[in-house]
Amino acid sequence: MMRYTLSRRTLIKSTLSVSLITMLQPGLLWAGDQIAHPVKGGIPGIKPAQCPNCGMDIRMWGRTRHTFKLEGNEFTTCSIRCLADMAGKAGQPAKKVRVALYLKPETLIPVDTAIYVIGSDARGTMTMRSKLAFANQNAADAFIKEHGGMSTDFSGALAAATGELEASYKKIEGKRIKKGKIVEPGPETRCQVCGMYPARFPHHHSQVQTADGSTIHFCSTKCLVSFKSEPAKYVKNPTKIKATWVQVYPEGGWEYADGLYYLAGSSVLGPMGQEALPFRQLKDAEKLAREKGGKVYRFSELTPDIILNNH
Repeated sequence: MMRYTLSRRTLIKSTLSVSLITMLQPGLLWAGDQIAHPVKGGIPGIKPAQCPNCGMDIRMWGRTRHTFKLEGNEFTTCSIRCLADMAGKAGQPAKKVRVALYLKPETLIPVDTAIYVIGSDARGTMTMRSKLAFANQNAADAFIKEHGGMSTDFSGALAAATGELEASYKKIEGKRIKKGKIVEPGPETRCQVCGMYPARFPHHHSQVQTADGSTIHFCSTKCLVSFKSEPAKYVKNPTKIKATWVQVYPEGGWEYADGLYYLAGSSVLGPMGQEALPFRQLKDAEKLAREKGGKVYRFSELTPDIILNNH
């Protein structure tokens, strides 16, 4: 039997070639039929953006992205899971939904014509069971033959994603903490704005992760919004905010700030008095507003003046 041995230089050259081909042509598979997902550096042809629900990089996770209209605005999420989450929070269905083809992620098609494969061995996004879109049944069947799973339409995939949401919150929170995306404040950690101790206010504390990897803690959303509006007032050399995390009201748990609804101007007070209370469900925020006063906002709309005066 003849035995062939690759030199180290040849092996490195071959590995680099495969990597370059995969980066330049994101529809291709890795050696061993392992699909590149996420794609480091992003998929060509997809505009840079962050998922409005979880903050993930759309270009990196472009194989599972969805575009749609909700509450009169257009959104692009990293996954059907985040689409389901946003629609559930808003209490209304997403409209004009399109999905990226998993093996040709630069291409978006209407979900009414897509076939989804659930539970294959290929990696999905924000879920334990992947939900991947294909152009037709033949393409889905060919994928299932190699990677397993079962096929369904958009309504079936959306129902599966919606059914997994409640259990996913704690799992995703735990994963974020483990990876260091969220850092629990220590007993001596002080709020960057007021100097109080965030760990003493677990129902209201919040934090930002900056582009240089630092974590800045706050005792409340009031202090968080004050920092966000004028960071140079509180730190000498402010860097770009990469992600913002808050505690969901009233049940608790860390969540991506942009994906929530905020009640400001109510009679419910926080560590610093007036507070913006973060809710997952719009209906819950509106219910408390009817009981305790105030108005509901998205995170991007909040300002110190709104929190203080509910303008």
